[in-house]
Amino acid sequence: MFLYIIFSNNMKILFLHELDSRKLVSDGVAVYIRALQKGLTDNGDETRLVSFDEICGLKRLLKYRLPAMFLYKIKSDWTTCWIYFIRARIIGKMAKEFIDEFDIVHVHDPLLFNEIYERYPSTRPRIVMTIHGIRSYDNMKKKLYSENSAPHIWFKKQEVLALKRSHNTIFVSEYLKSHVSDKLSIDLSKVYVIYNGIDTDFSPKETDILKLKENYGITPDETVIGTIGRMSSQKGPDIFVSVAEKLLKELSNIRFIMVGDGEMKHDIEGLVKSRGISDKFILTGLRSDKFEHIGLFDISLFPSRWEGLSFSLLETLSLGVPVVASSAHREAIRNSIDGIIVFGNDIDAYCNAISLLIKDKSYRKKMSESARRRSHDFSSVMMVRKHLDIYTKMGSGSGFNT
Repeated sequence: MFLYIIFSNNMKILFLHELDSRKLVSDGVAVYIRALQKGLTDNGDETRLVSFDEICGLKRLLKYRLPAMFLYKIKSDWTTCWIYFIRARIIGKMAKEFIDEFDIVHVHDPLLFNEIYERYPSTRPRIVMTIHGIRSYDNMKKKLYSENSAPHIWFKKQEVLALKRSHNTIFVSEYLKSHVSDKLSIDLSKVYVIYNGIDTDFSPKETDILKLKENYGITPDETVIGTIGRMSSQKGPDIFVSVAEKLLKELSNIRFIMVGDGEMKHDIEGLVKSRGISDKFILTGLRSDKFEHIGLFDISLFPSRWEGLSFSLLETLSLGVPVVASSAHREAIRNSIDGIIVFGNDIDAYCNAISLLIKDKSYRKKMSESARRRSHDFSSVMMVRKHLDIYTKMGSGSGFNT
């Protein structure tokens, strides 16, 4: 867990987030905060990072960490609720030592927002909340609980309460804003939308990519179809496997790579084995060299069931890899220009789109060039500037909180 302290434009800004961003390579919220922190530093702003792990002693370990670990082992609908609640409570208590020193408090979770809002009333006009997903429905889709269950109702109430209280809310996409408004039946006309931003100038070394190909035994005549992201129901890794199985019945010189880890890891490993495609399928697990792996891909597949705005997809576009993706990504991709959008997670449609890109190399090259250009619409420089604008407005009293 992390507490991010950022000093920007003569303003002190405190970032609160429940995850350890230094240890998580592909977590979207962690990547978001790292990109924002880097952009502020590059902009000449002074930044400071304080880690929960660095200041957590034995007392806190016994009081908070061990109970949380115990809860993970309990198979109950309420387990998820209690884990998130405990995380928010820990961070809320830790912030007491320095929260009054800051002009802006930026949180990334409705539960944590409510914790800070209730615990520190004086900070209320200074809180910014970024919404990266909708936990009540995300957890339901992960089958952690059903729609009519008490945990779902509890999460939904927490999210609605936070959104009604917050006067400075940021969504990472218009799609997510619309999705949340629909699912929670709440007016979100007065919120900000700031797209996730990436470093569009980064490019892995060709020698590193070639070394990976050699390590994986990929031959020059093989077309590599890959994906990168968390192995969870949201990202559709099972759909990726089904697409691979179908394509391998039609084409031989193709290889599939899945980069990432998550709660569905063992399920996916079993699925690949049971489908009899292990010799053509590479599961890398979590990798720190994700850009080199993206560089391996000739085509990338993102079959997400729902999404905010995927950093991995934006990074894939920036490296000029043609993308086939679900409609959850339609805000980032212009259909048939930067990539191909598939509606309804149709396996046949995914296969047809990939087959087209494999066979038509000129179309693939044209799409690759367009993807690179498209990625510049999602630069980290633009993301940082828009955040600074909000912080400044709040500091001058001209933000939504007036």
